[in-house]
Amino acid sequence: MSVYLIAEAKVIDSEMMENYRKHSIPSVLKYGGKFLVEGSLPTVLEGDKKERGMVIGVFPSKEKLLEWYHSPEYKEALKYKERAMIRNLYFVEGS
Repeated sequence: MSVYLIAEAKVIDSEMMENYRKHSIPSVLKYGGKFLVEGSLPTVLEGDKKERGMVIGVFPSKEKLLEWYHSPEYKEALKYKERAMIRNLYFVEGS
């Protein structure tokens, strides 16, 4: 069953964000993930508008997503996250 990774992020430091992306994107791909949406601002149809970009990715399974999230490669990206952005990160199982 596919698992979707959903992030809402506000960039607070562009240079740190580039460092984060440099490490995070290859790590997602290495663990079988792919990106469906990368950083687009959503159009709000209902609810509160937030100035946060959206990233939506898909992994082949919950196990692969969690393997990526706890991987040494992604830990390198996380060194930059706190200074790069304010983020909510979720995953949801889908079809």
